[in-house]
Amino acid sequence: MTSKETSNKRRKTIATMSYGKRLIPVLIDEAARDTPQRVYASIPRSSKDLSEGFEDITYARFANAINRAAAWLDAALGGRGSTAIFAYAGPKDLRYTILTVAAVKSGREVSGRRAMA
Repeated sequence: MTSKETSNKRRKTIATMSYGKRLIPVLIDEAARDTPQRVYASIPRSSKDLSEGFEDITYARFANAINRAAAWLDAALGGRGSTAIFAYAGPKDLRYTILTVAAVKSGREVSGRRAMA
């Protein structure tokens, strides 16, 4: 596909989007499907030494982590849609965002919500 075709496809997609009417898990899955190599976040390779550089997390990898976390929540707390509320006590990093989106995807709620990264 040429860059002009890609640009036209993107404009057409943007024109038909329903802003404010889609859930975050759906947006992430769409980004993983349409632009899997697009970078969602760059995280430090080491928590102690930033000179070791950063690792890019693509939307494909991010969506996969969310899907795996949702499956883990289903296994640990019962099937999808169970009304279990769970707590996350851990660092404010990508894991919190992954678990929060996985909770939404599996119909659960995280207690002690914080702003998503």
